[in-house]
Amino acid sequence: MFAKITLDDDADKKVVKEYTDYRSYLDFDIRITNKSGEVKYFSKIYGDMSGGEAQTPYYVAIAASFAQLYNADTVRLIMPDEAFDKMDDERIERMMKFFNSMGFQIILGTPPGKIEIIGEYVDEVLMAYRAGDHSIVEEYIL
Repeated sequence: MFAKITLDDDADKKVVKEYTDYRSYLDFDIRITNKSGEVKYFSKIYGDMSGGEAQTPYYVAIAASFAQLYNADTVRLIMPDEAFDKMDDERIERMMKFFNSMGFQIILGTPPGKIEIIGEYVDEVLMAYRAGDHSIVEEYIL
């Protein structure tokens, strides 16, 4: 295999791409088990889900990845952007409880309509906005 991926001519670039692309030999899916123990695979039900339902498994997978990466002595920081934009309040609340239970410090960007529910699970909320050619950040009081 090493000999194949170290060749340096145009005909072999296709071979290099095939051998170095993990999708050629690994297959990933998210297994979802509901409260009754029924198992479904994310790839099979993704198209039937709402936006919030589809976002949830990704956040769980991201949190699990960070949990494996971080040890107890690190900052345990995660920074999702436009977090929970498609989730309803109940799902947001469950995700924030999940993140907090894992000891993460969270800095996130979220749509203004989600601040009230997320604000209950964070220490501080800052509002960032633009005024002309200036950016302003100020504390948001819940």
